[in-house]
Amino acid sequence: MRFEALKVGELAQRTGLTVRTLHHYDAIGLLRPSLHTEAGYRLYTAGDIARLQQVLSLRQLGFTLDEVRACLDRPGFSPLEVIGLHLTRLREQMESHRRLCERLDAIAARLCLAGRSPPTSSWTRSRR
Repeated sequence: MRFEALKVGELAQRTGLTVRTLHHYDAIGLLRPSLHTEAGYRLYTAGDIARLQQVLSLRQLGFTLDEVRACLDRPGFSPLEVIGLHLTRLREQMESHRRLCERLDAIAARLCLAGRSPPTSSWTRSRR
């Protein structure tokens, strides 16, 4: 079965993305259509759509557009590598949440002991 290349509007409609998003992906080199009509319209092939699926999957995992491009453009790119990157990011977020829980527990304990609101300084984190 032969695949007909899709114009940008057709691809947008089928994926739920906007034409503007697809144009942006093209402008930043993330998803460049393989073909163009004589009039200059973008045409997306099956290979382009497969790359778009990878882009969307990585974005859903929380990767920035720059991170997505770096992954997909790297020779030997591996989905296993993406899983490792995502696990690292999740572990960092978990550690951050753990520290936040500890701070909130300490503030709650002070509130219970004092029977009043703690000083504002206990709610703000020192950036030093």
